[in-house]
Amino acid sequence: MVDIKLIKQLREETQVSIADCTKALEEAKGDYEKAIEILKKEESRGPRKKADRETAQGLIEAYIHQNGKWECFWKFCVRRILSPEPKTSNA
Repeated sequence: MVDIKLIKQLREETQVSIADCTKALEEAKGDYEKAIEILKKEESRGPRKKADRETAQGLIEAYIHQNGKWECFWKFCVRRILSPEPKTSNA
């Protein structure tokens, strides 16, 4: 079992997912420096699985409060192509 503080530290430094941080630390047997090297090697192997996904839709909203403070909300939807789109008939 890997120390949660190490996972948090590695996550903050590398911006890699918690699962990948945990996996790297387990593979490095808790050695922080080796875990960073493992993550760098994985990164150099090529783009991640999600890198080729297309952002097909999204929404960005902004709201300004009466006191001048503002908020921004965003949500993006990623389209995964699982199979060709079905053909529709013009009947």
